[in-house]
Amino acid sequence: MGNKAGQAMTEYRLYFLDRNGKIASTVAFDALDDADAMISANILSGACADGHHGYERWCENRRVRTARGDGNPPTISLRQLTQTRQRQILGLEETLQRSRLHIARSKRLLEATATLRQLVASR
Repeated sequence: MGNKAGQAMTEYRLYFLDRNGKIASTVAFDALDDADAMISANILSGACADGHHGYERWCENRRVRTARGDGNPPTISLRQLTQTRQRQILGLEETLQRSRLHIARSKRLLEATATLRQLVASR
């Protein structure tokens, strides 16, 4: 899973929702297509599930998906991702941690980032 040479990437945005369905935090990332973006969204959503009540995934002005709760559990393990994709997810998790938004206080996010950091370092 990752960018194949010569394929164009598209920017997606993941909006994490508060209990009232309002946007509480956001992160932008690149993906090959909606299916590829779903993998990133599910991993990120699961990594900080204790810090949000759902999410919306957007591509430009098109809402791709809305999920209440923590969305769907990841359908792929971190070990199945390419090293490049693992680094991308790690960078996004670290960006969320550095933000001054509510989601940065997620304990699950801290744990998920530490686990992914170890995985990336071991490769």
